[in-house]
Amino acid sequence: TDKEAPVAISASYDKTLMIWDLQSCSLIRTLHGHTGPVNDCVWRRSLCLSTGRDGLMIAWDVNSGSSVAKIRHSAPIAAIQLLDDQSGLIAVGTQDGTVCLWDLRDFRKSINSSIQHRNAVSASISVFQRGVNDPPSIASCGSDKRIVVLDAAMNWNCRATLTGHQAPVQCSCAVELPQHSLLASGGANGWLVVHDVGNASGDTPCLYASGVCKGGVRCVKTTEDKNILVAAGDDVEPVVLNFSGLI
Repeated sequence: TDKEAPVAISASYDKTLMIWDLQSCSLIRTLHGHTGPVNDCVWRRSLCLSTGRDGLMIAWDVNSGSSVAKIRHSAPIAAIQLLDDQSGLIAVGTQDGTVCLWDLRDFRKSINSSIQHRNAVSASISVFQRGVNDPPSIASCGSDKRIVVLDAAMNWNCRATLTGHQAPVQCSCAVELPQHSLLASGGANGWLVVHDVGNASGDTPCLYASGVCKGGVRCVKTTEDKNILVAAGDDVEPVVLNFSGLI
């Protein structure tokens, strides 16, 4: 926050967000404003943005706990992602398959809004760069078994559709390596799928796919050095993989 206090924010199905003091493990305040479960939130400096099944995106002042803006979408919002800390752009995915981009400096109108999936956007939008000096791209995961790559250099039009999943795509993680920009994603059938998103265009098949969970994969993350990938799912048995050996 502006006060640089060690705090955390949690979002809940009880329609609230809670701000916690990590030093004392105590609750600082509860944020009320959603009328349905809160699905996701992102945090930039003193501003927190939350999204929910009620179709609302709410901007909160973390220091005061007050809402500073409310944006209503046409469908429940499944995912929100901050593109970077400098531009203030955010991407939002809804359950009618729409991906919207907003500028934190002006909530009056979205920068871009387009239907990219035949079904709902799942709870995952990842951000990556093709190269160090390239503008950002986003990858939205859908229940239609596809991942759609939207490129800022193409006015946020679709650059590639990533194929290979045989079930709804539930999570993703961008992995930017010196020679590759990769995307690891998890499916509802327990598959882990890896794509080369840096060079992707048109319909792009996967580089690697394997069953890693007995249930759906809910989360994929890498270590800071990008060598280790962790996948966790419904079977509550996290899988640790040597990611450098997969490519």
